Amino acid sequence: MAGVAAGPELKIPREGRLAAHPLAALLGPLGLLGATGVLDVQKKKLVRRFVLREGRLLAAVSNARQDRLAEWLVEGGRLGAEAGERLAAALADAGESPLVGAWLLREGHVPAEGLPALLREHLVELLRETAAWGDATFRVTPGRLDLGAEPVADLPALEVALLLAREEADRMKRPRLPEGVRRVVEPEGLPLEDDERRLVEAAAEPVALDRLGEQLGTTEAGLARPLLALLRVGLLVPAAPPEEEAGFDLDREMTAEELDRWLAAARTRDVHGLLGIRPGAAPGAVRQAWYKAVRRFHPDRFRTGPFADRRSEVEEAFRVLHEVYEELTDPAAAAARKKQVLAQEVRQPSAQAVAARWRERARQAALEGQRADAVDCLEKALEAHPDDVDAARDLCLLLLGNPARRQDALRRLAELAAKYPARADILAARAVGLFRAGKEREAELLLDRVERLDPALPLLRALRGDPSARARVRENPFLAPVLPR
Repeated sequence: MAGVAAGPELKIPREGRLAAHPLAALLGPLGLLGATGVLDVQKKKLVRRFVLREGRLLAAVSNARQDRLAEWLVEGGRLGAEAGERLAAALADAGESPLVGAWLLREGHVPAEGLPALLREHLVELLRETAAWGDATFRVTPGRLDLGAEPVADLPALEVALLLAREEADRMKRPRLPEGVRRVVEPEGLPLEDDERRLVEAAAEPVALDRLGEQLGTTEAGLARPLLALLRVGLLVPAAPPEEEAGFDLDREMTAEELDRWLAAARTRDVHGLLGIRPGAAPGAVRQAWYKAVRRFHPDRFRTGPFADRRSEVEEAFRVLHEVYEELTDPAAAAARKKQVLAQEVRQPSAQAVAARWRERARQAALEGQRADAVDCLEKALEAHPDDVDAARDLCLLLLGNPARRQDALRRLAELAAKYPARADILAARAVGLFRAGKEREAELLLDRVERLDPALPLLRALRGDPSARARVRENPFLAPVLPR
């Protein structure tokens, strides 16, 4: 397909099918480039010619009588009854010229002051109808068309293109969006809505969609409508976002907060938190980030120094780092390894599997109100697997409800919190115990630390008074009886 030269970003095809090149995508670049010429759209024998001059739509010329302004006025009842009857009678004697605006003025059928608005409305309606033609073809022809004394609509083509593009975007259910975008023109003086203007201004340089959402305080779904409209008319174009520095800063001194975040990411198998990269990073960036994470958090670095007492936590997280990297780069190998582990557990249940079964029995007993049985099941889980932190946490929560064993539970929670200082759930459980013991100031300070680790933790939100979080937490049979009122 031959194209009309329009710079590296804007290419206007000379001819083609409207299904492949929607009307908004043709009018937008024609407006941006200040084109002069005609855009012909044909559906079977019906042809509509849209006349442009310096990027502005002047008129629509059609070979169908019903498309003419006069007939449109009569059929749409846009004139008073008497004026409509006079015009209908006059049309019966009129010639077949497709341009009738001057005739309407000359014969006094339309007042001069109202004609420009009618011309614009008529032109937009024809364009809307034309945009819906699924089996139409089009042709773009540069050159000046002389309209003589015919009055014109004088509408910016880009303004109409945006109107059509917004309506298209509203109809799209599952739009496909590019990874990144950038603008091709400055936004000054363009007929943009507020969200469109913010998008155009923010995309002065190539920018990733998720970063754009963060910058504008919205989600990808919130970006979709204005973004689709701007892409359609050519104000924005798809662009590869700039490659970001992958992974962690190896030269910066490690802080407790950084280590806490990394260990928390390992516990939740948060791939991007473990690697220190954004979602959607390119494979090369993922690989580079993994190498940096390995160097940054290798257990050998924790043999001595301020975090030597957390080396066992780092070793466990380091294993998770390797597993999630394998899942990212070699899903087939990861699936085979998981299948092998499951088969091993079927042949000979591991201590973790035995403990998990006792935890499930404890949960069921707690749901049925059999708290003593639940305590017994959790103690059996810890006999099978002494390092089962979840079982130890849930046992402490159960014991908090027993005044005779509350001090024992508080002591155990303090030990767990010291051993796992980055486990937000453990710290929050200890805060529950402190509230039960009347140590509200100490509990609030602990919750501040929990909020730095995991601000979305349901128990934290519940203790801060969030009603929906409290409803969720009360579904936990270990927590519900001891949750502060």
